[in-house]
Amino acid sequence: MKALFREIKQNIIDLWGNVIGAVKRAGHDFGSDGRMKPIIVFVPGYTFSYYTVWPNSSITKLRREGYWVIGFNPGKNTNRDVREHAQDLKNFIEEVCAREKIDDLVIVAHSMGGVTSRYYLEKLGGEKRVRKLIAISSPFAGTRSAYLALHTRAARHMTPRSKFIKELQEFDKYVNRVVSIRAVHDQTIWPTASSVLPGAKNIQLPITGHNYIKESDEVVEIIKKELS
Repeated sequence: MKALFREIKQNIIDLWGNVIGAVKRAGHDFGSDGRMKPIIVFVPGYTFSYYTVWPNSSITKLRREGYWVIGFNPGKNTNRDVREHAQDLKNFIEEVCAREKIDDLVIVAHSMGGVTSRYYLEKLGGEKRVRKLIAISSPFAGTRSAYLALHTRAARHMTPRSKFIKELQEFDKYVNRVVSIRAVHDQTIWPTASSVLPGAKNIQLPITGHNYIKESDEVVEIIKKELS
């Protein structure tokens, strides 16, 4: 019951974050210069604005500890082709690398953001820029919950039998750069095994909640370990 209320609370926080994101629209957060490297780019998931990750998110906690986290916030993504979203991510990362004079970085992504990031890694030349992709509750094999939102293009891409998912599953050259973290109980990823990516480093946490997991201290510790 405690886990249920915690997830409901996080859903309310995320909803408010999406309202803020809708008002602000697209706009990236470049963080603060002089922080610890490698630079981390955070990629949010379906419907989520970058602003859903505050105030107690893993990203905020990492920033407090001195990590340099940059927020990718291209605006509403629900009715866009995920491939287009991945191209936006590629353009943004090229901008980050040029701006900060770096060759590569780490992506931390939540939910559909992890799928978008893997498409970029495998299909759009992301292997040249992505040192590691840490995906949190990402449906690499699709999710049945996407059938509840078939009126949106992005959700149609997230269904288990979609052409997009099948296309992505044909490519696994860089899965060894992926860390996939999943909750033991996830109300959005059906089944939870959809977050298991063969060939990647797969980690299951005793956590309940698709949205709460990205706020958990356990995830923060995993990210820090993977960055070291």
